[in-house]
Amino acid sequence: MEVGRSYVVCIYLDEYAGRITASSRLNRHLEERASGLRAQQAVDLIICGRSDMGYKAVINNSHLGLIFRDDAFRTLLYGEKVKGFIKAIRADRKIDLSLQQHARDSKEDLAEKILADLQKRGGVSFLTDKSEPDAIYKVFNVSKGNYKNALSLLYKQRKILIEKDKITLV
Repeated sequence: MEVGRSYVVCIYLDEYAGRITASSRLNRHLEERASGLRAQQAVDLIICGRSDMGYKAVINNSHLGLIFRDDAFRTLLYGEKVKGFIKAIRADRKIDLSLQQHARDSKEDLAEKILADLQKRGGVSFLTDKSEPDAIYKVFNVSKGNYKNALSLLYKQRKILIEKDKITLV
């Protein structure tokens, strides 16, 4: 460890030494295999590492899981606390995580949020399917792909018009 840097650690009582101790070796203190967790469950996450596959995270202060790079649609920082979901529990009982609900489950919810946002803004939004991913995330906390899927659903239901620079409520 280096002075001036931040680390995610597990604090515990070292019974042998009789003192409070901290360890950055989280896999020694937290469960890496799912027990008491289920797919699509909402969880609290603390980003605790990065690997070639994605980001490692502490789940509800008791388990470790992985957010694959494709599921992390924005840069995550060490120590950052975020809401997430159990994406899947693999055959080896390891835990895959996601920052958003499964698309099928959340598309209708997001569509309702978009409609509410449009009504609040007088029926017009300048946040379109061509907007930057960060702008979409700031307003709706979802990826650009999920936002576009929800817009498509609303368009097919003839509830909105999608123009080049705006979305209009019908």
